[in-house]
Amino acid sequence: MLCFCTANNWRTGLHHAAKAATITTMNTPVNTNEPHTTNRLQTLEARLADLEREVADCRKSARWHRRITAGLLCTFVAGMGVAATSMAPQSDVIHARRIEIANADGKLVFAASAGDSGGQIDLWNNSGRNVLRAGVNQHGGDIAMWNNDLIGIFGSYATAAGGQIDLWNSQGGRTLRLSSEAKGGRVAVHDGSERAAALISSSEKGGEISVHDSADLSVIRLAASGNGGEFAINNARGASVFSASNNETGGTMQVSNSSGARIVSTTVDADGCGRLDVGNENGTAVFSVNASKGTGAAMALMNTAGKKLFAVGTRPQGGLLNIMNAAGNPVFIAGFAEDAKGGAMSIKNGRGVQVLTGGTDEQDRGIVTVLDADGKKSLSVSP
Repeated sequence: MLCFCTANNWRTGLHHAAKAATITTMNTPVNTNEPHTTNRLQTLEARLADLEREVADCRKSARWHRRITAGLLCTFVAGMGVAATSMAPQSDVIHARRIEIANADGKLVFAASAGDSGGQIDLWNNSGRNVLRAGVNQHGGDIAMWNNDLIGIFGSYATAAGGQIDLWNSQGGRTLRLSSEAKGGRVAVHDGSERAAALISSSEKGGEISVHDSADLSVIRLAASGNGGEFAINNARGASVFSASNNETGGTMQVSNSSGARIVSTTVDADGCGRLDVGNENGTAVFSVNASKGTGAAMALMNTAGKKLFAVGTRPQGGLLNIMNAAGNPVFIAGFAEDAKGGAMSIKNGRGVQVLTGGTDEQDRGIVTVLDADGKKSLSVSP
């Protein structure tokens, strides 16, 4: 008889089938030399070969079905993942340590990364030059810009006092600085170096403008004061040669020589009247003229020590003249008489004692009186 097995055990099955296959004829021995026996063996071998081919085909078919099943399973799982992803809400956050963007040539043109103090964004041009950076410093934001020669031309950043903006020329020389200070803003115009050519700032009293020379010395200054404005001009050595300001009574002006000594001064007194003083090379006033409220004007001449030696003035009744000695004592006085009817004159000695007088009498005649050294009357002369 013939025995067959399943495809999974086809080799074992074939082995047992080969052993179990017997050909009997009425329980008598088989003669393999007979023709009919040979044909049967060939038929059996052909059937066995067919069976082996069928089993191989079954194996191929089983492998193909397993692959198809696995592919369908993966497709199903992936489809479920995609479906789950599409059904889930979109993410609002992207986490990365660095993000880079390149142009069509593959060159880096944008980068976002972490700097020493926080986030940082860099931009490159198509030539590969880093021309802009936005980042963070210890006080806040920080922006820097470079030209195509990689020279810094712009900077804006936070400072301990507030914010600051810096500009440089194409050679890297500083041209402008705008900054915040504790009491206001400050603008500095530079000459292409660290020297400021002009400054605009604020203070407790108000604004201030200062113009500097090439040696960084302030030569012109305009400022607000507690009483109004101030204006000053300095020479190349930093000494003030001209200034104008105001105080509680009004405006003032001063002119100084190259050594800083005041040689001309104008002021306003408490009565609202003007005053002019002229000084010598040392700044000592040697000439003074001023207006007097309700009386007119007065003028005085002084020596180098500041002692008044000559004075003239006006009164409602007339004019007055005084001449003093080196000690400042009047030695000659001339003016109107007390009754305002005529003139009067007085001469004093070095001690200030009157020794001679001249004037008019009741009859409008002249009269001269001579006194001794102590001022005692000694002689009067009249027509």
